Amino acid sequence: MDNIIETLADDHEYYSGKGREYISNSDIKDILNDPQGHKYRLETGTRSKPTVDMLFGRYFHETILEPHKAEKWESVEIKNRNTNKYREAKELNNGEDLLLRHEIEFAEKLAHRMLNVEEIFNLVDLQESKKEVPSLGIVLDKGRYVWKGKADIVSEKQNLVIDIKTTANYETFKTSAYKYNYHTQAFIYRELFDKNFIIVGICKKTMKPFIWEPSDIILEQAEEKIIRAEEMFYKYIDPNGAGEDASQHLIKYNF
Repeated sequence: MDNIIETLADDHEYYSGKGREYISNSDIKDILNDPQGHKYRLETGTRSKPTVDMLFGRYFHETILEPHKAEKWESVEIKNRNTNKYREAKELNNGEDLLLRHEIEFAEKLAHRMLNVEEIFNLVDLQESKKEVPSLGIVLDKGRYVWKGKADIVSEKQNLVIDIKTTANYETFKTSAYKYNYHTQAFIYRELFDKNFIIVGICKKTMKPFIWEPSDIILEQAEEKIIRAEEMFYKYIDPNGAGEDASQHLIKYNF
């Protein structure tokens, strides 16, 4: 297991190589809502192209945690994407979106603002903490599957796993925690790293920094969702599972 974890330190292996053999928190939405599509993407090695928001989040992470990678990013010196110049740049970038120069500058401004808060600066502790740390393990009692995770920051001194995020609006962060499965991430990472989990982040609307520590109640809800995800994976996706036809899956609402 240790050799595999060491292999997963490489981003390519984590996302496109050996890491594809394991379930991650980012798979949960797909598994629950689109098991047929998830099975197809696993079998074909297909990955969706990153959205602009995903690119912004990745750059924000790298400018804090891996500045040597952030320095290599290319951007477009225009004000919006509805121009021929942007379309030409995107075509040269294999059809994938790029960040605009003002978005790069804004991400850097957010990172500086967040780390300027003494409590966050001390928690993150970029000099002493470990960064981009992979792990593998079973996260449920009697769980069927091995999950993977890559922690932004691991602080042995504070017994913490710290994830760095931006949010569109801090006032709706509670909704985002459920929508983007931050609660299941918290549960998974607590189990994988045997440490407490927090999110430190900043609101893009107001530039207000924040810290989120999951409550026991939200962690219980997260565990229930992870149980459902494993059941769905076994039922529809796992080649050694129940083998039910994922095309027959439908979402049932009960408001």
